[in-house]
Amino acid sequence: MILLDKAYVSVTPKKAFWDYISLHRDDLDEVIPFHLPSIYLIDEDCWDEEQFVKKYAQKIAFTESSLLLESDKTYLILENWEHFHTYFTFSLGDVVFDTQ
Repeated sequence: MILLDKAYVSVTPKKAFWDYISLHRDDLDEVIPFHLPSIYLIDEDCWDEEQFVKKYAQKIAFTESSLLLESDKTYLILENWEHFHTYFTFSLGDVVFDTQ
C-alpha cells in the first residue's frame, strides 16, 4: 500500500438534502439505499479543514446534487455556510492509502 500525501473530507447528505432532491426525482426510495458518503481529497498540510469545506461548500453542494439530478438548473444552491450544515454532515481524516 502507498501512503498518499492527502487528507480527506467525507460528506454525507442529511434529510433536508433528500427532501430537496425529491422535488426533482420520483425514485428516491431506489436511490437512497445505494448512496454512500463522498470523499473529497485535500492537501495533507491543510491545517484548517473546516475553512477548506467553507471555501468549497457551494461546489460540494453542486457536485453532490449533480450526482442525482440531470439538469444543472435544479442543482442545489446554498445561501450561506450555515445552509451547508442544513444539507450535509462532514468528517475529516488525515490518512489516505492507495491499495494499488
